[in-house]
Amino acid sequence: MAIGAYGYLTIAYPDFAEPRQLIGSGIVASWELSEVGRLSCLLPARDAHRAGFADLKGKWIAYQHPMVGPWAGIIEDPPSTPETGILEISAATMERDLANRRMPLGYAPAPGHAGALALRSLNDAHAFDPLPYADVSADEDGVILGLESREDDLFTVWRGLAQQSGQDFLVDVDADSLALSLKWRIRMGVETDVLFTDRDVAGRVDDSLTTIKNDWLGIADNQEYARSARAWIEDADSIAEFGRQQGTARYVGVTSKTSILPLALADIKQFAKPLYLPTLTVSGRDVRLRDVRVGNTVIYQSRAVNRLLAFRVRSISVDATANLVTLAGDAREID
Repeated sequence: MAIGAYGYLTIAYPDFAEPRQLIGSGIVASWELSEVGRLSCLLPARDAHRAGFADLKGKWIAYQHPMVGPWAGIIEDPPSTPETGILEISAATMERDLANRRMPLGYAPAPGHAGALALRSLNDAHAFDPLPYADVSADEDGVILGLESREDDLFTVWRGLAQQSGQDFLVDVDADSLALSLKWRIRMGVETDVLFTDRDVAGRVDDSLTTIKNDWLGIADNQEYARSARAWIEDADSIAEFGRQQGTARYVGVTSKTSILPLALADIKQFAKPLYLPTLTVSGRDVRLRDVRVGNTVIYQSRAVNRLLAFRVRSISVDATANLVTLAGDAREID
C-alpha cells in the first residue's frame, strides 16, 4: 500500500462483487462516529474503462490506510474533466444507505432502549431493497426513549436516537473481506493508553462551557415523575468558578434515593468540568494510529490548556497527499 499522494482503491459492483484494484491520487478520506464519512480522489478515466466500468456512480469503493485502517462506501459523483481525462470521485460511507430508507407515516413504536428502537426502525424501513450489511447488532440498554417519525429517512431517525441517548452507531469494515457490520453501541470504541503530546503533534484545544452541569438532580425512572425518588447534588467549586448550571437525569432501573446517589455523584463529577474540543494533526506514518479508531479514547497532554486530557476521537481525516491524519473529538480532564 503506497503512503503519500497515490493509493490503491478497490472498486466493485454492489456487495463488492467483481472487485478491481485501481490507483487513485489526491486521496482525502474521513471516518465519522454516528455520521456519514466522505472520500474524494482523482482517477484516470482510461483506467476505469480498462477495468470494465463505463459509469462509476453507485459502485462500491474501498480504501485501506496503512495505519488508520479500511474505509468503504458508495461512489456518488464521478464527473470527468474532458481536458485531462480525470475522474473526480466523491464517495460516502455506508451509513449513507440509511438515508435512502423512509419510515412509514405515523411511525410510533412502543418506548424502549435506543438500540432496540434502532433495530426495530431498521427492520420496518427496509422492506424494498436488501440491506448492504453482512451483520447488524445493537446494545439494548440505557435510557428508555420514545420515537415518532413522520416519514423521516432512517438516518435522521438513528442520528436523533443517538443524540437523545448519548449512544453511537457505526458501519465497521472488515480489512480482509470488506464485509460490512452495522453496529449500535452504548459507547463505541475502547480506552487506550496511547499518548499524544504537543511535542510530537500539531494541535489546538477549544474549550466549551455549554456542557457544564454543577447543580444536578437525579430521578428514579420506576414510576410517575412527580412521585419518583430523587437525589440533588451540587459541586460548590464548579459553581464558584463557572456559575450555577443546572441539569436533570432519570436513571433507568433504580428505585430509591440510595441507588440514585452513586450514579448522580459519578455524573456531576464528569459534568462539573468543562468539555475540551481537541484537534490533533499527526504524521500518516505514526504507528500510534494503529490503535486509534473513531470511538476510541486516547491521552493528550496539552500545554495550551495545561491539562492531561482523556480525548475521545469522534472523527478521523486522512490527507494522503500531505501524508497527514487529523483527529477531532471531545475530551475531559484526567484527575
